[in-house]
Amino acid sequence: MYNKNEGNHSANTSLPNKIQHYVKQSLLNGLLIIISLVFVLVLSEGAFYVLNKMYPVERLVVGSVNSEPNQERKDFFQYHSVYGYAGLPNVQKEYRGKIITHNAKGLRGKELPYEKPQGVKRAVFLGDSQTWGWGVGDEETIPAYFEEIMNQRSPVKFETVNLGATGYGPGQSYLRLISEGLRYEPDVVVFTYFADNDLGEANTYDAWGVEKPLFFEQANGELCVSNVPPRRASGWPTDNIGFIVREQLNLDNLEVGIGSWKLDLAETNIATYFMNRNLNKSVVGLWGADDSDPLAAIDKWVGCRKQGPAKQLTNWQQQKELMMKLIYKIRDTAEAVGAQFIVITKPLENDYNNNNVSQDYAYVLKELSKNNIRFVELFTTGKRLDLSTEQFFLGYGHLTAEVNRLAASGAADLSAELQQISSR
Repeated sequence: MYNKNEGNHSANTSLPNKIQHYVKQSLLNGLLIIISLVFVLVLSEGAFYVLNKMYPVERLVVGSVNSEPNQERKDFFQYHSVYGYAGLPNVQKEYRGKIITHNAKGLRGKELPYEKPQGVKRAVFLGDSQTWGWGVGDEETIPAYFEEIMNQRSPVKFETVNLGATGYGPGQSYLRLISEGLRYEPDVVVFTYFADNDLGEANTYDAWGVEKPLFFEQANGELCVSNVPPRRASGWPTDNIGFIVREQLNLDNLEVGIGSWKLDLAETNIATYFMNRNLNKSVVGLWGADDSDPLAAIDKWVGCRKQGPAKQLTNWQQQKELMMKLIYKIRDTAEAVGAQFIVITKPLENDYNNNNVSQDYAYVLKELSKNNIRFVELFTTGKRLDLSTEQFFLGYGHLTAEVNRLAASGAADLSAELQQISSR
């Protein structure tokens, strides 16, 4: 005779067995998935190791690349596989008592689409920390003042794009112009010459502990860019991925490990292959990735690039000539797209204090004049207004907000003059 209680007991005991079996099977499946993923990663790492050996990228040996970038660059900049470094997107942080804000493209200034609205004029500013706005607030940079002044004077709306970055040389500025600046359809291109170090930075692979590209002159007299891509400095996360890891996921770096064993994911063979070939196009554009194609821009406007290093110049006169050639390239490119070209020249602090310009600064002024390039000469401007050294300089050779406004006003005057000349 069937016992109803026995049937219930059998059903009750089989239920835990089913759960236990399901848990075991799930754990086994999970383990198999993990093993499969590890196997695929190891296999991929091996495959990319072979690819890196078969198709090596010649590397430059620079000792300082083994040191971490200084705090200023960690706070506001990130590795870039062509420029060496570029601005971190979506940053707002206090620096030397002033608020520094980067938009989603990693630039100081308003967020602008690449396509220029109808009836609007634009100015693209190039240069180093002086253009970027070292030691001054967001509304006190030269580009910000230029936009304010032009909108007060002109019936046409003006917008400015600040492509400056601390430590940039003329070569990096030129690369930023052709790969990104031209996309904004500029009517005016302004380059700020920083007498303290622009000459040296035009002829070095190293920018403040970070590798950078370097232009050199070929036998036919044409310029070529070398050391593309530059190596990533240790301790500096790579490109936008590093920014996401550090800022969005609140992780300090790309290292993983157990105990004393550490692995930097940015140094794996897989990452090395893509980084070295500028194929690390970010899939995280929502976080402000720059979708420009610098290599295509180099091929179009320069026509020559080299992965490995070229020989640096040792002759001082040749170094000066190389720097001026880069400035001429910026001018020629600006004029090729119908934009005005203006240079702002900033003297050395010691020269200003001693009331005497250096030979190198005088050489730049002479060459600009000889080549009919309009420029704002700030040494003369400051002396004419009887500005003291303290009123003129903020620190480390950088201009005060007051002189930034004078520089912007001078550039606005030249832009108006050039507009009158072109309309005749």
